[in-house]
Amino acid sequence: MEIDEGRQQLKQAVIELVNKGKGNYSAKKSINKYIQSNIDSVLEYKLSNYKENKDKNLHYKKVLKQCTYQKNINSVAKVLRGQKSFRKKEELLEFSNFIGFELGEKKSYSALIKELSAYIFDDIDSYSRRFFYLKKGGNKYLLDAEDIKEELSKGYKEKSRAKMVKLAKNLNVDVCRDDTAEDIRFMLISRILSGEIKL
Repeated sequence: MEIDEGRQQLKQAVIELVNKGKGNYSAKKSINKYIQSNIDSVLEYKLSNYKENKDKNLHYKKVLKQCTYQKNINSVAKVLRGQKSFRKKEELLEFSNFIGFELGEKKSYSALIKELSAYIFDDIDSYSRRFFYLKKGGNKYLLDAEDIKEELSKGYKEKSRAKMVKLAKNLNVDVCRDDTAEDIRFMLISRILSGEIKL
């Protein structure tokens, strides 16, 4: 895989998304370390399993990425009007639901385009920090930093839980299948402080 600017920007965007989330300094430091060591394998997996199909979400993401190159609201509106998939009001309403913007159904097509364009343009920076094209071979692939973050967070949670389950087992403490790493950690600390577990 060739290293390109998009890859570095995507990595940085994922780290920023993680750091925006809740958690204390040590937890963020730990997950950042996990991300640094695993992001390349997740990106490689995403690129290897990339499916260029008629998935509406992928199409919507490509439209949003195209909008990030625009300099004003009118240019964004032109991009939206140029989409064959947005010829009807219903299709625009579906797209607006995807981006989390509620549009009034009784408005005209032109009014919907105008409102949607303004909404997208107001949030254009977040879209430019979320969607990235990466190159592999001669192809370009659109990846979503939010999806990559979710994949990495899921892996981190599984790894943390496995460590806590092992620790609980070593201390002869039973855990439920639904317990998260934080649940197990809290339970162990509580039992140690109450004297149920002797170290």
